[in-house]
Amino acid sequence: MKQGIWGLDRITFCINGRDPQRFLNLASRHGVRLSHLRREEDGLSASAPGNSRVRIEQLAVQGGWRFSLLERRGPGRLAERIAARPGLIAGGALFLVLLQCFGQLIWTIDFGGLGEEQTYRLRTLLAGYGIYEGARMEEKTLESARQAALQQSDLFGWITLNFAGGCLFVESTEARYQELRAEVPLQALYAREAGEITAMNAESGFAAVRPGQMVEQGQMLVGSVRLDHDGDPVYQGASGEVVARVEKSYTSFQPFRQETEILTGACATQAELYVLGRPLENGGPALGTAAERIVSWEPVRLGRLSLPACIRFESAWPRARRIIVHSAAQARALARRACRDALLAEFPDAVVEAETCRWQTAGDGEACTVTYRFCADIATPVPPTAANAAEN
Repeated sequence: MKQGIWGLDRITFCINGRDPQRFLNLASRHGVRLSHLRREEDGLSASAPGNSRVRIEQLAVQGGWRFSLLERRGPGRLAERIAARPGLIAGGALFLVLLQCFGQLIWTIDFGGLGEEQTYRLRTLLAGYGIYEGARMEEKTLESARQAALQQSDLFGWITLNFAGGCLFVESTEARYQELRAEVPLQALYAREAGEITAMNAESGFAAVRPGQMVEQGQMLVGSVRLDHDGDPVYQGASGEVVARVEKSYTSFQPFRQETEILTGACATQAELYVLGRPLENGGPALGTAAERIVSWEPVRLGRLSLPACIRFESAWPRARRIIVHSAAQARALARRACRDALLAEFPDAVVEAETCRWQTAGDGEACTVTYRFCADIATPVPPTAANAAEN
């Protein structure tokens, strides 16, 4: 048995034979420290450090005494069992080595309280910088990803990325918006369309019309200069809204046969396994170029245990050019919707009060003319005549 392992323990032994007092003198001369001495019927018992066991046995043989081990206390037996199984020692050493080597790998990403959409957008952004489960983390890459996330002004007001113990922690706050008003230039507001003024919400400038008044296209609504009591001009840039009730017509034509690019209904998914930051498997059909794509990253877990691996899924929905044949009712509905889109493109805040539709069937399609009566902001800093001249 190894002396070093016995050195971890403390033993209790018994010495039997004639004149045991002489053993105590002999042990003292050889530097063996004994404790808890007790007189026995034909000898004595004592306690000593485990590393003195061999020396005590030798002294007992020299003096003609009989040595008996009564008790052994300490971790020596456990150490002996571990030493008898070198695989356990090698496994522990290998675990420490792997822990040191894999300590810079990302095993899991904790997104905190982010919602599903925010998590998807942030994970996509991190993957663009090579940050995903199994990748080796570098401080420079982490800082670059954090700066890029901060530029997502509609997503985060503040964000930090902390990497510790194989886990990447995301801490963030929601974006908050503060409206900053730019300095109003020295300009007036004019009417884009003719109509009846229903509300004046001029924030600056000098109102030239009032609610209930009819205005013509190009007429000044809010001026930028007026004379004071002394006849001197006072300048102030005009801004705000002037809401008016307007009637305007839009025309659209929808052919019965239309060639367009549409989704084919097929879906192709490609899965790629990343282990320790490197792709190992690529499965699935080839993805075409003319397709709508969605890329997602999913971590690999064994139950509740996170592994340094993830799967990159890329799904694509191919498009193809097809000829669509519309019925007369469908063509009319599409033409009418195109007129509504044209209205909202010109007046995004329009509130429609009434509309009148007129259809005309041509040989290859349906023409629709819709007259809307609506309320919207008609103020513009550029007179319509000047705008038309600039376009021409």
